[in-house]
Amino acid sequence: MKQNQYELTYLIDPRTSEEAKTSLNSAVDAKISEYKGTVTQPGDALRKKLAYKVGKQDSAFMRIMNLEMPTENVLEFTTFLKKSEGVLRLTLLATPARKRITPEVMEKHGKKKGKGGFAKHDKKKDIPATKPAKEVTMQDVEKGIEDALTEEVK
Repeated sequence: MKQNQYELTYLIDPRTSEEAKTSLNSAVDAKISEYKGTVTQPGDALRKKLAYKVGKQDSAFMRIMNLEMPTENVLEFTTFLKKSEGVLRLTLLATPARKRITPEVMEKHGKKKGKGGFAKHDKKKDIPATKPAKEVTMQDVEKGIEDALTEEVK
């Protein structure tokens, strides 16, 4: 059976006791094993403030983990999670296998040129050539104010 890569994120109700939260996380790990999956990157449940209320709660415990599981078992697994007490919301994303990028590769290929890129710009090339500014006198300012007032009155 082919194992696909997934990233699982779920929110746990903040009113859930510490024992129930630990029990839920253990049950999720056990279900992954039961459905012939493996956890590749386990994660802890961390308390987060939510951008908007979910289930009348403005904060929750969020757990993010990476796992591998056969595609045919994903629906049953998500159904189990949705029915689990204390789970406010969940997201299961199919993700490609991630490989660690070495700093050398990032340095070589990570710099993009052009609009929105990361390359350092040559400041001399970016600044357009401008004519030296004409010196403004107090008489010019007064004349401009007079002109504006007379135009407004007309």
